[in-house]
Amino acid sequence: MARAKRKSKFKGRRPKAQDFSTGIIRINRKGFGFVETHDGDFHIPKKFIGPAMNGDRVAVRKEKYGSKGPQASVVRVIERAHEGFVGRFESNGVINVVVPLDDTLAHDFFMDPADHSYKKLHIEDEDIVYARITLYPNRKSAGMCTIERKIGEQSDKSILIEQIIASHSLETEFNEATLKEARELTLDIEEALLDPKRRDLRDELIVTIDPADAKDFDDGVSLNVREDGSLDLGVHIADVTHYVPWLSSIDLSARQRSTSTYLVDRVLPMLPEELSNGLCSLKPHEDRLAMSVFMHIDAAGEIVSSEFYPSVIHSKGRFSYDEVDALLNRDEEALARFKDSEPERYGQILELFGALDSLAQKRKERRERLGGIDFDTVESRVILDDDGVPTGISIRKRTRATSLIEEAMLAANETVARYLDTHRIPSAFRVHDAPEPDALEGLIPLLQEFDLADSQTIAGVVVGNPHVLQDIITRVKGRPEEYLISSSILRSMRRAEYTPNDSGHYGLGMDSYCHFTSPIRRYPDILVHRSLKASLYNKIGKDPFFDEQTRLLPELCKHASIMERETDEAAHQSQKIKIAEYMKAYIGEAFSGIVTGLDTFGIFVRLDETTAEGLLPIRKLGDEWFEFDHEKKVLIGESSNKRYRLGQRIVVVVDSVDLAIGYVNFALPEPKKS
Repeated sequence: MARAKRKSKFKGRRPKAQDFSTGIIRINRKGFGFVETHDGDFHIPKKFIGPAMNGDRVAVRKEKYGSKGPQASVVRVIERAHEGFVGRFESNGVINVVVPLDDTLAHDFFMDPADHSYKKLHIEDEDIVYARITLYPNRKSAGMCTIERKIGEQSDKSILIEQIIASHSLETEFNEATLKEARELTLDIEEALLDPKRRDLRDELIVTIDPADAKDFDDGVSLNVREDGSLDLGVHIADVTHYVPWLSSIDLSARQRSTSTYLVDRVLPMLPEELSNGLCSLKPHEDRLAMSVFMHIDAAGEIVSSEFYPSVIHSKGRFSYDEVDALLNRDEEALARFKDSEPERYGQILELFGALDSLAQKRKERRERLGGIDFDTVESRVILDDDGVPTGISIRKRTRATSLIEEAMLAANETVARYLDTHRIPSAFRVHDAPEPDALEGLIPLLQEFDLADSQTIAGVVVGNPHVLQDIITRVKGRPEEYLISSSILRSMRRAEYTPNDSGHYGLGMDSYCHFTSPIRRYPDILVHRSLKASLYNKIGKDPFFDEQTRLLPELCKHASIMERETDEAAHQSQKIKIAEYMKAYIGEAFSGIVTGLDTFGIFVRLDETTAEGLLPIRKLGDEWFEFDHEKKVLIGESSNKRYRLGQRIVVVVDSVDLAIGYVNFALPEPKKS
């Protein structure tokens, strides 16, 4: 049967580069995709995706307008996002296939009949493997692969984490070109100091303060007090861009990852270990290259002036948050131990911590005056043994030490952003827009439930007045409903994103903001460092590499925002799975918790001790009928008038766990016999 040819808009001439738009394709699990380009956003129907895979950089051609908006078709793949993938090996004895666990990849990959890698690795049917792509699928042929290593069997508990990695399209391996570049990098301080703009700060008292289990240290702090009482705050950040030039293999790899991923049992770093734990890690008592920001701050905590330059630093000490908190709280044992270990610098470092602590309080008060909203969040982290078995759960809360570092980093980020914005230097900014009115109005019934909704408060909530929201958070502090109210306000917020436009950060109460302080683990920080250097070295409009970065900023920012969401979700899911595994040992035991949600099918409960979340099904509440009041979010027993409401404290028993989704199922304790 003859087939009609599609009319070409390029009839009579060859299509030129300007006829196409480029961008990164995001393929939905249903098979269609989207591409954001300089010419707008395009829907890519499944039939127009061609050989592209999720995350690939592609050239697309506009098609006619469709039901989902502007449409385009993939013309060619410019850059592949995946060199390999995690999948399930399937064999019928004749044909061997690896099926990606990430269903957005949308292609099965066959193995060459002559490829016996699976035999050498003792891989059996249904085993989970890491496969390297040897031929990408195209319109004429299927994809091909070879197996590089066995990950485990389908029944292994670790496979649940591998499935999370695969479902979020996270990279686990660096290609050989990237590893080779990393291995060849060296630390040459003398050569670096030939740069007249790089300053030697090795005599400065600079320290790093991080979690006790941190393996890379990308920020250091210093503080000098002037005679008039004002301060010079120094924030010193690893000079990653010295080692990662634009378009290098390391750069392309970091650009694709966009961020390090901190899973419950491993870290998937953005940069190879030679950089993340080596040359770019500000290890104590070792020379390192840095980008330094000095801020002159007055007695009220206001930044009066600032300057930036590349530097060489020599960290005088590495401290954990726990150590600094003990010293700030004048713990006698900690003070004595510290004095023994640092007899020469004991007084200096204590004075440094005290001054930083005082400054942090002033900066925090300043943010609150400007409308910053301070969420006192709680972070849970599962502790694993060497075999990956959960042995405990650590609950991290904000302390004086964490605030000390947080405020210093916020000040540096704000200062750099304001400089870039004022001088109109193209860069990646961190933007947080005000919440949607509908999301804020949804808070009102909850506030009414806890007698927090007087007319003035309601008026402030509706217009998104940050001072009113902060006042609500302050009022519920220490009350049983504190977590519920704070988390509900937090959920009403929009998500912060990266954009080329500096429109401010609502949650922090800042007119200018960017991410400058973590280039080891975030690609937008690398973009910011390059922008700052382009200004310092007078390269704006003179450096083709920086010009290309500028041209791609919308795409790079969008990709970074997407990958941030993917990695955050992956990290959260991995923690939930291990929390559920940990709670499996406590089936039948009772725990106290708080009601965080209600619906017709049951009650959502978050345990106090472990932060484990789960469902108390309606059928576990007894034989009576429970009516759900949607407006007040209350479950009411028909005969007993028993009520369950948001924020209520409750005792539940661990009934069962679902490891696959990281969920705990609860029941009520058996009534005591009289």
